Formats: sequence, structure tokens, C-alpha cells
Amino acid sequence: MIELQQKIMDMKKQPLKVMDEEGVKHEVTLEEVCSQALLTEYPEEKNSMQEKDKRYRIWLKILDKDEVSLKAEEITLIKTQIAKRYPPLVCGQACALLEGEDPFAIKDEE
Repeated sequence: MIELQQKIMDMKKQPLKVMDEEGVKHEVTLEEVCSQALLTEYPEEKNSMQEKDKRYRIWLKILDKDEVSLKAEEITLIKTQIAKRYPPLVCGQACALLEGEDPFAIKDEE
């Protein structure tokens, strides 16, 4: 299970905070990062209705959830969209959390 309410951290390993529409700061969660990534469409994207529907249905699975179980292909799609939308600090953490890994652990590359 993926814990969606995990916090995304800033460069000082403190919870990353952003302003919402009302100007109130809140801590960014994995759920928010995934939701924003899935629902953002870029001008250069020419997605079919099927692709848009797939992203929407995955978003519905994570909406307001504390935990979710996702298929490997759904995780791959979310990670692809996160990479398009977010800088490395957020992208790296979110991808690690989606894979059940410690986002601050250093993995040896082979």
C-alpha cells in the first residue's frame, strides 16, 4: 500500500509548504503531488480521450485517500507525469515514496 499523506520535504528536510488558493500555507503531500501531476495537461501533449480518462480514473483512486494500492503501470504513469510537472527535489521524493522507498536514502547505482 502507498501512504498518500506522506509529506514532501524541502531542502532542509522540513515539510514543504505552499500557498493554496485562499493564500493559506499548507504542507505538500504525496497525494497532492500525484493529483496535480495527473490532472495537469501541457500544450504540447496531444492525449487521446482514452489517455485522459486513464489519468482521471487513477486520480479518482487516490482522491482523499490515506492509502492506496496501485498497479505497476499506474505508478509508472504517475511518475511520468510527476517528472513533467515538478523539479528534481519533489520528483525524486515522490517517485521514491511511490515505490515504497526512503526518499533520502542513497542507492548505489550499478
